[in-house]
Amino acid sequence: MTERRNGSLWSIVLSGGEGRRLAPFIKEAFGEERPKQYCAFTGTRTMLEHTLERAALFSGPHRLVTVIDKSHWGWIDEPRRLFIPGRIVPQPEMRETGPGLLLPLAHVSAQDPSATVAVFPSDHFIAPNAAFLEDVRRAAVVAESFPGSIVMLAARPDRPEEDYGWLEPGDWVVGTGLCARSVRRFVEKPPAREAARMNRAGWLWNTMILVGKAGAFWSLAHRTQPGLACRFEALREAVAMGRENDVLKAVYDGLPMINFSRDMLARAPERLLALPMSGKMLWCDWGRKERIQAMLKWLKLAPAWRDKVRA
Repeated sequence: MTERRNGSLWSIVLSGGEGRRLAPFIKEAFGEERPKQYCAFTGTRTMLEHTLERAALFSGPHRLVTVIDKSHWGWIDEPRRLFIPGRIVPQPEMRETGPGLLLPLAHVSAQDPSATVAVFPSDHFIAPNAAFLEDVRRAAVVAESFPGSIVMLAARPDRPEEDYGWLEPGDWVVGTGLCARSVRRFVEKPPAREAARMNRAGWLWNTMILVGKAGAFWSLAHRTQPGLACRFEALREAVAMGRENDVLKAVYDGLPMINFSRDMLARAPERLLALPMSGKMLWCDWGRKERIQAMLKWLKLAPAWRDKVRA
């Protein structure tokens, strides 16, 4: 990967969640409890491994930062050691996706303040990789053309899903040639009637697959959660000076739960641009048992649990 005048491409992989909604299903399927990103629901590779492969193809393996929970080391080492390229950043406490994103961002920004950063959740089914990466690279072009905005890869809905965030697309953005749109409103997990209305009106789904300049993420944090931004900017400066361990505990001391979608993106939709996925790929958030089973059945893929799980 070559150096760029306006900062290099970086990847952040979000792997710090516990996936509690899927815990009963995972216990039934695999005979033990483990976070969903450390599960191989079909084949032999975990969801995290698939995500890391995509992220490394985007940024190169040396510009990849993965956030995990400090309790996850056992899942990385057993039953076989997972290869995680780049840097692993363990979060001292799980405080939702706001801190979960700013923690690795502090490490990226300390090394490359002008970075263009792609954020990849680790619990999504995506295929094929080539089409997906084409979309992520398109999003990077838009992000570098509009450095004050965060670009979200937005999925076109096929049902009134209550469990996703919804984006109301606005005007087409002039100058990119890549069909990006402004965002009028962002509604996280609407009730059924609202989701049905949004589906009919042509709203888009939030995927939490984001691309933006590092500064755009910090600006959003200051706009919506200034206290959170100040804490993690202090961490960023400490990381740059090699003093992360001196301040990390203080950063997390008394830190509330802050969800990046609900508590940050939804409060500043004007900072977002939506880039609809090209339609050449399949995407699904595997946060629920029913979605996993339906996708595997549709693709005619053998589930790893075979006949252990009740339909």
